[in-house]
Amino acid sequence: MDNKTAIILGGGISGLLVSKVLSKKYEKVIIIEKDKLEDKPEVRQGQSHAGQFHVLLLRGLNTLEHYFKGITGELKDSGAVELDLGNGAYWYSYGGVKQNKITGINTLLSSRKIIDYTLRKRVEKIPNVQIVDKTKYIDLIEENGTIKGVKVKGIDTEEYEIKSDLVIDATGRGSLTPKWLENNNFSKVEEERTVVNITYKTAIYNSPKGGLQDGKMLMYSPTSPEKIGVVIQPIENNQNLVCVAGWHKEDPPTDEDLLEFLKQLPDERFYKVLSACNKESDFVTYKVPYCLRRYFEKLADFPKGFLPIGDVFCNLNPAHGQGITSACLQVEILEKLIQKHDPANMSAIYFKKIVKVLDECWSASAYENFRYEETIGIKPKALNLVNKYMVAIHKAANKDASVYAELVKVSVMIKPAMNLFSPPFMWKVFAANMRK
Repeated sequence: MDNKTAIILGGGISGLLVSKVLSKKYEKVIIIEKDKLEDKPEVRQGQSHAGQFHVLLLRGLNTLEHYFKGITGELKDSGAVELDLGNGAYWYSYGGVKQNKITGINTLLSSRKIIDYTLRKRVEKIPNVQIVDKTKYIDLIEENGTIKGVKVKGIDTEEYEIKSDLVIDATGRGSLTPKWLENNNFSKVEEERTVVNITYKTAIYNSPKGGLQDGKMLMYSPTSPEKIGVVIQPIENNQNLVCVAGWHKEDPPTDEDLLEFLKQLPDERFYKVLSACNKESDFVTYKVPYCLRRYFEKLADFPKGFLPIGDVFCNLNPAHGQGITSACLQVEILEKLIQKHDPANMSAIYFKKIVKVLDECWSASAYENFRYEETIGIKPKALNLVNKYMVAIHKAANKDASVYAELVKVSVMIKPAMNLFSPPFMWKVFAANMRK
């Protein structure tokens, strides 16, 4: 071992994944988690968004399986539903349903709490990883530009210090790092915000009888100026997670109002399925006022012995399902770098490598965000041209299964977005749109 102790702030997916990587480099890895962790799947107080719609994209699932062999099987044993995103998804957008065929691009659908709990139980089996729950991070211990540990306070303890050789901030959207840097004479982190004002309302329903749903995930994507979208997602225990999203302060309908909304849609399947289901929980609301990007790579100075990860860098639009996968890709980069560099003294190259992942996710999300005129922020390049082409792709995918398959590969991040701009693919899009 080259190092003794690493501390990870935050016991979410990013923190748990990082612990696996650091356990091979450090004698002891300590995860500090402010919530009380029960020995069961749960939506924790510090993860209010965990009760909402989540998709574990194939790229992210592959990363989980890479670090924790057999976890895919464990998730399925816990009730996660495996489906092919080709013939297992019923996706209505831009006037039609995507052409379905078996693509071999599978994903697992479950509640977020199943993913978190299964991953945490695997981490608890790593001998040199310790999870300390009910403990709040108070401050970093800094000496001459190097982070030497953290100050924490347990729910039943006085404030105390834990010394370390490396601290990872995996506290997510509410990270205190930008403020800490500014208050401790380091450079201020440049931030970019895109105002989207999305409201999610999610509830659990049972699955309908009689094959109405046929095990499929149903998605209705709004086309501007429409602002209400719906997902009916099969999850564990023969249940459906029903998520209704409203863009730009549009209030998503629930209960009878939701059924009335579905009845007015151009595709009757959504109404038929949900009207045959019984609601098993109240709707829970979660709001996303803006997406946030922090440009750590532009900082002139940054403390040694300290690295951020996950949503600390970038809060993406949850509607696009990139968050978990983005965190997985960041962990892969961290793993590669610590094999060649001192983790406590590699922030510059770490930020440089991470930014490639962030740019791809942020850019893809930005074009979708700016489909609405009400979106406020820095518009991506060639916005109108790209979005018109994306409309053409979606319409072509309603007619051509091969176009849809390529769109899925890019959406789940196993193929680069530039594949959609290759001449052969663009010709397919053109040809499909010419067909009646």
